[in-house]
Amino acid sequence: MDSMTTAQPPLQFIPPAYNPWAYRLVKWIGPLWLRQRIYPITADGLDTLVDCYQQFEAGHHRFVLAYRHPTNMDPYCLMYTLTQLVPQAAKARGIRLKKAPNSHFLYDRGVHLWLGSLGRWMLPSLGGISIQRGKLDRPALRASRELFLNGEWPLAIAPEGAINGHNRILNPLEPGVAQLSYWCLEDLHKAGRDHEDVVILPIGIRYTYHDDLLPPLQDLLSQLEKDCGLPSLPLPNKLEPDKLEPDKLGPESMREQHLYVRMLRVGDALLATLETFYRAFYPDVDADELATHLEDPRYTQGIQLPELAETVKTMRIRLARLLDVALQVAERRLQLKCQRKRGQGRTWSERRHAVEQAGWDRIFRADIPDLETLSPIERGLADRLAQEADLHLWHMRLAETFTGIIGQTVDLRPPQERLVETTLHLWEVVSRIKGEDPLGRRTPHLGRKSAHLTIGDPISVSSRWPEYQSNRRQAMSDLLADVQRGLEKTLRSEQQAEVEGVAKAMV
Repeated sequence: MDSMTTAQPPLQFIPPAYNPWAYRLVKWIGPLWLRQRIYPITADGLDTLVDCYQQFEAGHHRFVLAYRHPTNMDPYCLMYTLTQLVPQAAKARGIRLKKAPNSHFLYDRGVHLWLGSLGRWMLPSLGGISIQRGKLDRPALRASRELFLNGEWPLAIAPEGAINGHNRILNPLEPGVAQLSYWCLEDLHKAGRDHEDVVILPIGIRYTYHDDLLPPLQDLLSQLEKDCGLPSLPLPNKLEPDKLEPDKLGPESMREQHLYVRMLRVGDALLATLETFYRAFYPDVDADELATHLEDPRYTQGIQLPELAETVKTMRIRLARLLDVALQVAERRLQLKCQRKRGQGRTWSERRHAVEQAGWDRIFRADIPDLETLSPIERGLADRLAQEADLHLWHMRLAETFTGIIGQTVDLRPPQERLVETTLHLWEVVSRIKGEDPLGRRTPHLGRKSAHLTIGDPISVSSRWPEYQSNRRQAMSDLLADVQRGLEKTLRSEQQAEVEGVAKAMV
């Protein structure tokens, strides 16, 4: 990853420059590379995707693939689906597509900071469009608009805007997918192509572990307990199922419950430490809202499930307050106006984007034509500003991780995958506090995974043209809400498929 503690040239827009050799290379190597990380990759609703490509090639519509973004592996799984599974599904139906299925796609320009020179070449060569999410990026928007209208393939967008780290939880959507869809509709009318429809296709992605997660989870929690200065919390010698759950948990479920208590204990300790830190050293923000908190003795004395629900609810409130304070610290030091109240100002996501952009403006200096022409004193001051900005961004990154934890639902008996997701979020928080960059470290490997994609129902945008002409703001809001519902429906479909799979296994 490039240094973020010295002044850098501005992050320039990198235009898409599709290279068929890059596509062939990824199509050949990609499945072998993915097999070492995620296997198998399957999908439901492939016929819908085949139909969309067929209609696209016939000039009947333009469409966007609106996919969920729970992990950094999602784009690879989507590309595998397009390059491997869609051609197979088309062949099975006797359909011959004119071109190999592919997509243009949007990606955060900051990806180059940790992908390096290979990513700088590969992503544009595959048809990617780099965009800065914290500002009005006119070159990227123009390129996206042009490719949506005239590109060889559809456009792929993650409407959540960033990785959210959750299989079962959907983040609030950002407006980009709705805005680009209506712009495409406008452009089609201007070009006399109003016979073409604009369609949004929701795509859900879900990952499933295939190994016993309890041993690696125990090891990871032991390390996190050590990092937090907590003594280990061994499994009680005598477990009393009657006191844990009315339907009497089995030994496996009791071990999961014990891990859940350990995870809550680590989260509680992290919260208490950070609350003390911000309250003591950042008096210029509203840190007095962070109450002094002592460890709940019930973690070591034994805590019952009914008590866990209240504990989790309280922790979520504390997390939200801590997130707000961390963002305030970054906003104050980057001279941004704090807009705290949700519904009356910027959302958390918008605040994070604004902080990130303000920090990057101090690191990637668009206001300096050539850094090499600076005097040593000027260069030293520019580097000092970059170092300070990088430190201020640390608070925003911490808040970004908190957002993923806050998204968790209260569940007295969470599935193993949710234990994994939250524990990995805690690992990321601890890594950042210890001064380690989670992007520069390999995420702890907890077991083999497979991926399953669910292709949702197409959402027509063209039928909303009269509404868009009369009230653009309301039309945007309504379309975004329908995309949200479409993605939520893919989540329900995936959960139903999981239930049916378990039922079949039991027969």
